[in-house]
Amino acid sequence: MADLGRIQNNLKALAAIGATPEGGVTRPAWSALEREAHLLAAQWMREAELDVWVDTVGNTFGRREGSDPRLPTIMIGSHLDTVNNGGNLDGTAGVVGSLEVVRELAAKGAVTRHPITVVAFAAEEAVRFADTCMGSKLITGYMGRAELDRLKDAQGVTPVEAMQGVGLHPDRLDEARWDTSRIAAYIEMHIEQGQVLEKLCKQVGVVTAIAAATRYKAILKGSADHSGATPMGKRKDALAAAAEIVLGVERIAAFEAGPTTVGTVGILKVQPGAMTVIPGGAELGIDIRDTIVEPKKVASDKIAAMIQEVCERRNIELELIQLLDDVPAVMSTTIQEAIRHSAGRLGYSYHMMPSAAGHDARIMGFATQTGMIFVPSRQGLSHSPEEWTNPADLLAGINVLVEAVQEADKTL
Repeated sequence: MADLGRIQNNLKALAAIGATPEGGVTRPAWSALEREAHLLAAQWMREAELDVWVDTVGNTFGRREGSDPRLPTIMIGSHLDTVNNGGNLDGTAGVVGSLEVVRELAAKGAVTRHPITVVAFAAEEAVRFADTCMGSKLITGYMGRAELDRLKDAQGVTPVEAMQGVGLHPDRLDEARWDTSRIAAYIEMHIEQGQVLEKLCKQVGVVTAIAAATRYKAILKGSADHSGATPMGKRKDALAAAAEIVLGVERIAAFEAGPTTVGTVGILKVQPGAMTVIPGGAELGIDIRDTIVEPKKVASDKIAAMIQEVCERRNIELELIQLLDDVPAVMSTTIQEAIRHSAGRLGYSYHMMPSAAGHDARIMGFATQTGMIFVPSRQGLSHSPEEWTNPADLLAGINVLVEAVQEADKTL
């Protein structure tokens, strides 16, 4: 069985990198702090006697050889970047858990036919650049230089500039891309980031599909006039329009799309921000998600039309920019069965479920046979310092990952 004490020590060490006063962690994509976490993970990989390398875009790999050099690798892992003031389990639990897999295999003297490659992906979170899973997109070819060049962070820094700033080589993107025929499967363990497993009192989730997002930036321009001297009927209030849009997103996602559609306005900026001035400008960041393509498209189209209608009716200038339009992924039935059988053999309760959050496994699912293991999140909390999973449940997920890798090794 996996070593819980070692797992907790590894998580504690990672939590210190980018620790915040509130008890959270901030490690932005392609930042010095993210690289520091990758260096620590690489150190642990070497201590586990893996062959370690970092690719040109910052993904870190550690390979354990198999008995048959002709076979493609089974890849396991997750990511090490975080949201601002996030928790210490999102992504990190999957990387630490994957390291524990190869340690446990070595401790048992187990020989696999396939090589096993532990990966710590870079730049999974969308906080800095409004695009997600960029490390996995770059190795699979689902993102290239053109997509990178259209993105900027709040300071105007592009992903290419950010990578160059931490010593990476985005001018050599082709070197990071894998021949995906050399990946037999990808399996990721992750905290659920929801309440399903906790409410059902299940220890493990077997993920069946992963949701994808459509994201918009809406820039509204009205007129910043005097709040006392401008009659109500003569106003071009950008915030009033934005407020109507926020409620419209909520209404459409809740009642006019599908049962698993969700919509969020996570960013709302107002200018000039003075109590005596009618807001002349507003910017909204809108996130729409579903595990099924059709209702996500219905919601996206209706929300875009609603935004246009609100702005036209209120005489507000609008710039509507689609930042992202990703596709949901269905997990491999072969890997689902390996995870389910492994949980059953170990005596852990499990639940078959979709993932409402996005993950690198969604991207990998378009390239190879892919599966995900979930462990419960207390009260569904994630992306916050309150993120927590019972250590016994975390250990259960890692033990299932150990077994699932070995079953996949036999069946693929």
